[in-house]
Amino acid sequence: MWNDIQLDPKQVKTSLRRNCENLENQLYLYDKKIFREMEDARHLYGSLRIENTSLTFVQTSMVLRGEIPRSDGWTNRDLREAIALRNALVEMRSLIDTAPFSEVIVKRIHKTASDGLLDVEHCGQYRDKMNYIGGGFYSTATPNQIEKLMRRLFQAIANEENPIIKAAFFSFNYLSIHPFADFNGRTSRLFECYLLGEAGYPFISLREAQIEEYMNLLKEGQEAGKAYFEPYVEFIYKRVEERFEEIEEGLNAE
Repeated sequence: MWNDIQLDPKQVKTSLRRNCENLENQLYLYDKKIFREMEDARHLYGSLRIENTSLTFVQTSMVLRGEIPRSDGWTNRDLREAIALRNALVEMRSLIDTAPFSEVIVKRIHKTASDGLLDVEHCGQYRDKMNYIGGGFYSTATPNQIEKLMRRLFQAIANEENPIIKAAFFSFNYLSIHPFADFNGRTSRLFECYLLGEAGYPFISLREAQIEEYMNLLKEGQEAGKAYFEPYVEFIYKRVEERFEEIEEGLNAE
């Protein structure tokens, strides 16, 4: 599916597009200064859980605050991955209001998220070897196609105004291309937040109960082809909607 990237708005049914657009009416509820720390902790924890980290939510929150938690069952690799992803998240927060999303940002954030965890030549640089996902079952873009496909992907999202659809479409196709040797998954989830954050939306995270659905959607999308990105749009929409519902409930409880 990665060899024919294109964004056809007709692939997103009218009712789903309308739902995505209607969430803009909830933006008045959102104060990122108030909700930022919890959002970042939840994002960090959910993204690392998919990568099989053994850090707890409390330990992950400590890493986010720059603290080193006690070593209760986690490895040094777990901690290093958490610190690198924290650094990428903090850097991303600092860039959102000043730097439009671009290939430069993609490479910069990947470099930070993989710093000290990949060989230097692979940090922030597109891969030069084949990469397979799903236990080697699904092929990804050949190295000589990556730059062209990433350019086409950025051209495609330039033609989409809704940030939810844009974030879902970018992430879905980015994962199909798999442009880097590693750390494609966790950076794809950061880039969803970047595209949402640019439009003033809250960051999203994956709850434990959503991980299986997330993985199945990506797997089924690989099997079905590029037109299958629409269910992933709905998945992102529901997570943004849930976030606004949480914010509203929190405000009403005060």
